[in-house]
Amino acid sequence: GGTGKGTLTLTDDSRADLDGKLTMSTGAVGAMRVESGSDIDVVGASTWGTAANEADVTVDGVGSTLTLGGDVTITGPFHDSDIVVRNGGLVNDNGAATNFNADTNFEADAGFWIADHPLTVAMFAQTTVRNLCTLRATTITHNGTSRGGDLGKYEGPFFGFGDIIVGFSPNRLEIEGDYTQDSSGTLQIELGGYTEETEYDVLEITGDASLDGTLDLDLINSFGPTLGSTFSILRAQDSLSGTFSLDDSGASLPSGWEWSVIYE
Repeated sequence: GGTGKGTLTLTDDSRADLDGKLTMSTGAVGAMRVESGSDIDVVGASTWGTAANEADVTVDGVGSTLTLGGDVTITGPFHDSDIVVRNGGLVNDNGAATNFNADTNFEADAGFWIADHPLTVAMFAQTTVRNLCTLRATTITHNGTSRGGDLGKYEGPFFGFGDIIVGFSPNRLEIEGDYTQDSSGTLQIELGGYTEETEYDVLEITGDASLDGTLDLDLINSFGPTLGSTFSILRAQDSLSGTFSLDDSGASLPSGWEWSVIYE
């Protein structure tokens, strides 16, 4: 096993096998970088960050792979840990459970995090998926802020208890699997024109959609829709059930007009 607060960097097709538990950051920032086709294989559990300190992990480049054989726990309260998977980098997460705790900032930008078990994202943590990337788990329970676009997707049954933002506005976010939004969840949608994905946000769901909580609607780019305009902001390939509570405080209309959410 290993414990550290420095920086571990692998580059230029290097490989490292860590046979025990990996703990990063016990007294200062800990960092791990897997770059340029390198490979790190961690057999035991991984703990990145503590209640007092952060840990930063980057997996960058095609062929760069971080394989995690045990459970993964990231960060503690009040300290940001940044987890970045980009440019074709891959995290194979093979333990039994993964927890992104409070103040974890996870970003997949043309990278992949593949878990064969449940993943839980705590309140005050955030995940971002963009540019043909995937965050996959057998279930994703998201209590923090989730954001995505540019062909990024969450793959697996998605349970939204926090803010779900179709980001990099406007854009399209895909949920590959069933989508369940809790009464505490908020879906944020921006409208800046009449063309979906390029002028207004779309949430695309390949399975069932069960809706609750809030739909937060905002107008951007000085857009003013005409009377009778419609916007297809959420599509479920299978069944659609439930309704939203509408917050249109950011989408003011002329006097006498109002928004209507249609479920069909």
